[in-house]
Parts: sequence; C-alpha cells; structure tokens
Amino acid sequence: MYSHLDSNRRETRLVAIKPGSRNDDIRCGLIQISLSDLPQYEALSYVWGDPSDRTMIVLDGQDFSVTKNLSIALGYLRRASEERVMWIDAICINQSDTEERSAQVVLMADIYRGASRVVSWIGEEDDELDASKARYFMYHAAANDFSDDWVMSSILEGEEKHMMRRCLLHLSNLLSPKSRTYWTRTWITQEIALAQNGILQCSEVVISFEDLRRLFNTFDRIFWSNSAPLALKVMRDGGVDALLAMRAVLGWLHNHEIDKRQSVDAPLLQLLIENHEKLSTDPLDKVYGVLGLVDEPSRLHPGVKVNYGRTIRDVYMGVVQTIVETTAKLDVLCVSYPEIDERLIPRFGARRTDLPSWVPDWSQWTGPLIQSDTKRSIKGTAGESPASVSFQMEEGIMSAAGFRVGTISVCGDENPVRDSPPSHDPEYYADIFSVVQSWHSLLSSAPGYRSAHEALFFNTLIFGTDGNWPATMDRIKSTSEDTSLHRAAILESIQDGCEGKTFFLINTDAQDAVVNMDSPPKMGIACSGVRGGDLVCVLLGCFLPVVLRPYDGYFKFVSGAYVHALMNGAGIDGLECGEYDLDIFDLI
Repeated sequence: MYSHLDSNRRETRLVAIKPGSRNDDIRCGLIQISLSDLPQYEALSYVWGDPSDRTMIVLDGQDFSVTKNLSIALGYLRRASEERVMWIDAICINQSDTEERSAQVVLMADIYRGASRVVSWIGEEDDELDASKARYFMYHAAANDFSDDWVMSSILEGEEKHMMRRCLLHLSNLLSPKSRTYWTRTWITQEIALAQNGILQCSEVVISFEDLRRLFNTFDRIFWSNSAPLALKVMRDGGVDALLAMRAVLGWLHNHEIDKRQSVDAPLLQLLIENHEKLSTDPLDKVYGVLGLVDEPSRLHPGVKVNYGRTIRDVYMGVVQTIVETTAKLDVLCVSYPEIDERLIPRFGARRTDLPSWVPDWSQWTGPLIQSDTKRSIKGTAGESPASVSFQMEEGIMSAAGFRVGTISVCGDENPVRDSPPSHDPEYYADIFSVVQSWHSLLSSAPGYRSAHEALFFNTLIFGTDGNWPATMDRIKSTSEDTSLHRAAILESIQDGCEGKTFFLINTDAQDAVVNMDSPPKMGIACSGVRGGDLVCVLLGCFLPVVLRPYDGYFKFVSGAYVHALMNGAGIDGLECGEYDLDIFDLI
C-alpha cells in the first residue's frame, strides 16, 4: 500500500476522501506528491483518541484500521458529491516505518504551512456542548463587527433568558481543554500556529480562526486590560463572586491557542515551557511536536534531530545541549526539579529514573520557579555572563563553570499545592498566612536579623516584583473588611509563586571574609526537595542561583532558587570583587 517516499524531493502523501452520504462506508485513496510542486490540499489537526478503539475504512481498495475518533471526523469531513483532498498523519504516514515517520515529522511544518486550510476537528457535540449555540454567538458578534459595545451588552443586558450569555458559555466550552481533549495535545500548537487559514469544526459547525481572534481581541480590551469596563461593571454590580464566575467563563478565551501566532521562530525553551501541560502518547513528541516553531539554530542542532529510533534519555539530554549551545545560557536547568516531594507526584507525575539530574523530564512538570512575566522585571544573578559548559553525553555528565555562595543551613515548612477556593474562603488565606508566618519565624531567629529586613523577606516571597507589597507581617495579619481584598491579593500572589516550594536560610562560606557581618541573613525560595547541607551556587549563564547536592565526587542538581540578595547581577559582581572563587561543577 505504501510506496517509498523520497525525502530529498520533500515527498509526502495526501488522502482523497471519496464522496458519500453520512451512513456510507468511508472510502479513501492515497496520492503521492512533492511539496515542492505546491499541491492544493487541506490539513487535518485532531486527536487520535484511544488507540485500542478502532474501526475499518477502505483505503485504495483495502481495509485500513483507524481510530474511532478519526473515523467519525472523516464522516463529517466527507463531501456529498466531490472528493476532498487532505493531509492526515495517521493515513498519509506509514506509522510502522520508523525512518519514514522521522522524515515526515521534519516536513510537518511545511505541510501545515502550505495547506490551503487547516481544519481543527475537536469532536462531536455532546450534552455539555451545543456547538450551534456557539456559532449563533459568533454569527451575531461578526454581524456587529465584534464591537466592544455589542459584546458587553449581549453579556450584561437583561434580555429574555440570557440567550447570548448561554451561547457564550457553549463557546467557552468549545475552547476549553477541560471539555475538549483536542486542546491538550502537543502537536496542535504548531498545527494551529502555522495555519495560513484555519477553521474549528465540531460536528457540522464551523467557526473560522480569524473570527475567533477578533473576538479574543475584543475581550482583551473590555475584560482583561487595565480599567477594563466589563470587569469593572461585573465587579460593581455583582461583587467578587460575580467577577470570579465571569473570569471562569472568559478564561478560555484569553491567551488562547488560536491566538498564539507569535510563537513562530520562538526559542526552544520558551516553547517547551509554554506547552508543558500538553500531552503526547510518545514522550519524544513533547519535543518533536514543537520543532516546527523553533528558531533556525535550534531546529538545525543535532541534539534535537528527529529520529524515532533515539532513546528518550538521548533526546531529552540533546534538548539541554541544544538550548545551552545555541543561547549560551543555562536557564534550562531551572525547569528541572529531580528532587520533587512525593506528595506532588499525583499532580506533576513521577520523574523518569534514567535521566541525569540536570535534564528536565519534559513529560513531567514542576516549574519554572519564576514565571516568565516576573522574570522580565528583574535581572539575573549571573548578569550577562555566557555559560561555560561541556558535555559528556554517553556518561550523562554536564560540567559547568560557577561558584559556591554558601550552604543551606535550615529549611522551612513546605508551602503545599492548594486548589483555588470557589470564593474568598477565610480558611484558605489563613492557611497560606500560617506558612508565611512560620517562614518569618525562621528568619527572625537568624543571627543578625532586624525588623528592617522584613522588606527583603517579602521581596523574596514575591520574587522581587514591583507592587504595593507590605513591608511588615502586621499588614497581612489584619482580617478587617477594609484590608481583606488587599490581603487576599498578596497571599494569592505568594501562593502562586511559592506553591510546592520552601523557604531557606544560607550560611555564607567562612572563607568569604569580605562579607559585612551586619548585612541581612541570606534567604531564598526553592522547590521542596532542598535540604540542609545543600550548596547554593551561581553558574555562569544561569538566570537563577541553583541548589546542588554533593554526590560521590560529583554534584546533583536539586533546584533553581530565588535569592533576592544575589539577583540583578549581584552574584557575578561578587565573583568579580573576589568574594567567590570560580570552580567547575560536574553534574550527573
């Protein structure tokens, strides 16, 4: 059935879906083409579904097994009286040929970029989703040019039975990964981002990407921007609970996958971070599934060469090598938390046991320690210094230049991962405050501590971001009505940044005679796997300080850390002033 494809000629196959009615058997034919000839076709973006739940179609006169989800999609995509030519990975690629799969994945960016249209199939309607109501809202929004006034009035005005508001809820469900598994799939990121023209299809309902993007822009103006009129009105008329309810509905329309066209030619680390929650059947596809969007130096690096014959260990180590050698930065280290607390495994998943500690497990997620928007407001500990790194890939060793700052003397209680409360639950905020209070008690018992150091304490908990943050514990103790919203915002921000993490104090190395004994205690935040005796170090080219653990003549990476006193280039300044000695750390 499958003839050889010449990768030098950029050959692939297309599938011609034969015409028929809804209950007819699905019949298709293969067409071998070269992308260099600029053929006309559409490309399908979809979820394979349960690989064990399969059915038969007819392909070139022979029975051919496909997943049930693909079979259903073909039934809706088929036209009544003419062929429809599409590229569909499960049919167009010989999935049993590892060499062909590897070569075709290299072409996938060109395949989706060259399609006349990308069809995002998200499944059939069900009891929770009436796609026709979503289309009804989009039709009237488009008829009113997606104007701010129309969208606001359609949601807020007291029309009979709140028809538009209910239609908007169905649209939100259509776009939500909680109700549609399509949005949880790794591969859709590049398939949507590369589409020159795209549509969303649910059963027979079709909505264009362009219309959705115009609606997203409207909501960005009226709900998500500063002084957004819709958000202010909902808050004024219905209070905090009404605002939270509206955020729950509109949340899936903010920074949505369909609106991420800016991801093209992005840094590899950025794409891996942005898509960390996406799923793939093959762990290799957590990497291969975004390569069509990465910048050219990363895409061409041998460390991420597409080859389904490679081991997961080899590919994941290759990702680190690629990022470090193309950027001269070691920031990739700080998304790896090999010492994750066992209580967090149900949420983040168990880490692979065959990976060196310096290699993030891209199929599991616990970071990064500092969110990307926070990172833009502060400068790194190593300044602009480039990474100085060498690799022994077969042995799983990365050697990095840096210096030791001190040793963790004591760690506080772990701040647990918590589910957000449905409303402003006093007990929820009391629990967060209790952890903050215990950390503060740890600090206040440290030698040299003074009350003036509380500002540094809170700068540590919020990662040095700007804002109206309290300078003392007293300001977040108060539970009065006048301060409750402000207190809640502070504690929520601390929880968001510090969940699953712990506070620690550092003993500065005794050889550091330059340190002022009257300076405040050095303190930091890191993942809950750190412990007393671990080393706090700065590695050249790494944005954050890191926690390393001596092990049999080598070092294991434990966590990235936020140490406010070392940020904004203070770490590298200390090296240049002679406070620290440059060394090489062999990480395994």
